[in-house]
Amino acid sequence: MGGKLEARLKELPEKNRATVVYCRSGGRSAAATAILLRAGFTQVYDLGAMSNW
Repeated sequence: MGGKLEARLKELPEKNRATVVYCRSGGRSAAATAILLRAGFTQVYDLGAMSNW
């Protein structure tokens, strides 16, 4: 998963806009949050697992 996200970071809007991530179980959204923060995104919100909604 990480390789795909990292390869497509340039397609995302500017780094200071709010970015929301979520997934079915919470693991991939946590990984995506870490990747985005390392890439300089400043407003990353991890909603975690959809099963918790």
